[in-house]
Amino acid sequence: MENPQLKYPSKFYLTAVGEGDTLQTAETVAAGNLARIFRTDIVVDERLTERYYELIGKQNLYQEQSQLDRHVDMSTSMSLQNVQYPERYTDPKTGRVYALAALNRAETVTIYVTRLKENDERTGRFVARSVAQSPAMTYAALSAAVAVSTDSQQLLAQLDVLYPAAKAQVMMQYVHDDLQQRLATAAGAIGFSVE
Repeated sequence: MENPQLKYPSKFYLTAVGEGDTLQTAETVAAGNLARIFRTDIVVDERLTERYYELIGKQNLYQEQSQLDRHVDMSTSMSLQNVQYPERYTDPKTGRVYALAALNRAETVTIYVTRLKENDERTGRFVARSVAQSPAMTYAALSAAVAVSTDSQQLLAQLDVLYPAAKAQVMMQYVHDDLQQRLATAAGAIGFSVE
């Protein structure tokens, strides 16, 4: 494990080593070290999702809701997607455990490109729903579109690290900044009263 690039060349893999008292700790540290390569904080604005659920309520949109729910669950650990731990080592003298985290670039690029295309379709469905009769429904749909688009932006940033040329395979229908602007406009259109 001293030089993982010999067995896992950086042209094909991203690798990182972690160490700890247990195998689980070593793997967690290795995954964290691997995530640092991306320099991307994976954060999901769950409030957007919750607002979407509250506003959609009892309408017949449960299929889309469950898709969005699965999407949020996956995106919270996006930087760890497709990570494998091919090697482990326990130092017999100290008892310290070492784990190697490896990410196959080609496999992961394929996963990311597929996810980006799915996200683009999902964003389009939410944007189509944003043409609603009520300002609250417009806001809810645009909130969901921005949440999905935010995940896409994170995927694109990670794709830049994995294999920059792969970004050309993905053409997004909507510009993230435009969606955020539309969301801000929709937020301004929502009125409220205090009784």
